[in-house]
Amino acid sequence: FSITVDNVGPQDTIDLVQPFSKNVTWWTLDRKKIAFIPLNYWTKKGDYQFDLTIKNTLSPEVHLSLPVTIGKRDFPIQKLYVDATTVSSTQNNEAYEQYAEFMGSIREQSEPQALWSGAFIQPCQGRISTEYGEMRHVNDAPTSYRHSGIDIAAPTGTDIAATNGGRVVRSMNLILTGETVVIDHGLGFFSVYFHMNTRSVEEGQIVEKGQIIGTVGSTGFSTGPHLHWTMSHFETNIDPNTIMEFQPLP
Repeated sequence: FSITVDNVGPQDTIDLVQPFSKNVTWWTLDRKKIAFIPLNYWTKKGDYQFDLTIKNTLSPEVHLSLPVTIGKRDFPIQKLYVDATTVSSTQNNEAYEQYAEFMGSIREQSEPQALWSGAFIQPCQGRISTEYGEMRHVNDAPTSYRHSGIDIAAPTGTDIAATNGGRVVRSMNLILTGETVVIDHGLGFFSVYFHMNTRSVEEGQIVEKGQIIGTVGSTGFSTGPHLHWTMSHFETNIDPNTIMEFQPLP
């Protein structure tokens, strides 16, 4: 969800009560305030309500209740078979500790202005081999997590483009996710790229939409050449298909 409040003055305060996100950031755009409320694969169907209150010492309080209905979405179960050597070398305490150190907080802070323009694009062409939100059984054992993005199967060396403009906040090799890139697009939006063969961007670098940031590979915990692409609002993973279907700025 995106919520926009027009004609916000310096004395105005905005309170939003909603059930989906613990912390809501209001971004300033001219005389507008905008907030994004992400939903992920754990959101349950049902009827909800947003309560918005605008306070100003010079004018009466404004209150608005917004009913929201979330429909049911079914996520398939994927059965994945990985050889024992790959599992033991990429899913171990060292790999998890390294991932927590370098990826655990990277999406907690974001640029206070939009670094993107227009709709987001798919980073590379190929077959969608795993959908967003799928549950996985790895070697016939169920996992406790859902797939955080989409997997795009493509030949090794296929170019990967930045889904939109932004600043590279992580570019490194990790045991678990292989050659990894994270881009901050501003206002809380991030894109994440795993299992790359090569990386061609550095941390701190500003990239444009469509700029080549690396190539497809099969590094880290991977069964074959593909790009794992995640989109998130801060640390809440959202469906990449959603971000390609609309422009999140008013």
